[in-house]
Amino acid sequence: MSQKQLKSISLYACSVILMKGISLITLPLMAYYLSPAQLGQLELIGVTTMFFSLVIGLAMHENLYRFVGVVQDDEEQKQKAGQLYSATLFLSFCLSVIVLLAYWVFAVEIESMSNNIICLIALVLCYEAPLAICLAWLRLKNQATLFFKVCIATVSLQVSLLIIALNVIPSVTAIFALNVLCTFGQFLFLHHKLGFKFSLPRYSEFKGYVGYSAPLMLSGVVAFGLSGAERWIIAGTTDLETLGMYAIAAKFAIGVGILVQPFHMWWMPKRFSAMERLGAQYTAQITQQGIMLLCVVAVIVSWLSQVFISVALPDTYKLAASYVSLTICMMLFKELVEFTNFGVLYRKKTTQLLMINIGATVTAFLICLATIGAGIDAILFALIIGQLCRFLATYWRSQTLAPIQYQAPALAGLIVLTTLFLVTSRYQQHVELSLLMLFLQPLALLAYALRAKLIDIASFKSAYNALQTYLGKAQ
Repeated sequence: MSQKQLKSISLYACSVILMKGISLITLPLMAYYLSPAQLGQLELIGVTTMFFSLVIGLAMHENLYRFVGVVQDDEEQKQKAGQLYSATLFLSFCLSVIVLLAYWVFAVEIESMSNNIICLIALVLCYEAPLAICLAWLRLKNQATLFFKVCIATVSLQVSLLIIALNVIPSVTAIFALNVLCTFGQFLFLHHKLGFKFSLPRYSEFKGYVGYSAPLMLSGVVAFGLSGAERWIIAGTTDLETLGMYAIAAKFAIGVGILVQPFHMWWMPKRFSAMERLGAQYTAQITQQGIMLLCVVAVIVSWLSQVFISVALPDTYKLAASYVSLTICMMLFKELVEFTNFGVLYRKKTTQLLMINIGATVTAFLICLATIGAGIDAILFALIIGQLCRFLATYWRSQTLAPIQYQAPALAGLIVLTTLFLVTSRYQQHVELSLLMLFLQPLALLAYALRAKLIDIASFKSAYNALQTYLGKAQ
């Protein structure tokens, strides 16, 4: 890759870490000022907003890559992007108004959400999808520097306002309102900066946009059942305090996803061309290295979280430490799907992927219903089983459609060993032992990988040389 490409990837990676990691960075501050029940309420508001944004947005930003990105003429491309942006803005506004009117007409009462919060959620629904198109346009035009600056400004404003709010008005409504204010400001800035003219596309084009992106939205809704909807189940079967504990644990699991994101951003766009140019063996080798990275990161974060919760958070949040390993197990199998989901995408059989997701989600929810009185642990184990089924089915189908020479027995051993390490962290809350395991268990995974020939010393040397070359060019 060229120096420009490496710089862009680095900027995108930093932006993703900032945007997705802000909740983890501010966790000690939030835990100091807010109770577990308040954090649970914030989590419930956040997941509800996420779900309705997913549905109302209709994944319209995906049309930018499929229909607008292929246009060669820059002026025509900007015009098409403006039409898509205008249609998305109009559609989001109309659907948001309908949702708000339905809430008022049917007089729905949600104990954890006041009318002010409902109005703020409706505002988010109006601009979330158009904002996604603005950010996607920056990536499409490779404006990585502007993308990074926008993220830095938004995160800096969020943290500053959060510190003020926690010291002056430490309430759920105030904190949610300032987050809405920051993202709304981001939307207004990009709306002005990009200068899309308001111009609706022809009905046939609009119909084509919706027809293409609606199935993708439905796939997202199905996936939401395994990574989002469990918040509703936990809140409905337990209480907001328990949900707050789970929210703390889930943030560390998100941290695992964030830390492997740079590898995703580098490998995922080029893996299909690598398969055709360099063959299945090379593709399998790089994928196995990514899985190895995922396993090591998962174990490190699992033990780090034990130390962090014991040292940095108030005693009222100690229970969250027992949930971390389960949430990271869910993230482990979720990321394994992303790594091994090659054949289904390579052969363009995305409908089969949707069916796999539906099957895994239904399985998890049936187990949840069967064990609904057993508490949050049973819910989390059901979700782990759902993600495991999704991983196994996706791996099997991908290998059927486009076989890759994975070292399957060695990989299976690595995943089982990682899972055992994660489970052990759940039953150990002594800081000294956690620090010892933080050092020993990743080394054990590396030793196993070397012994099983999943990686070799040459891989470390190549990675080190590539890093040194990049740092030299970046300077």
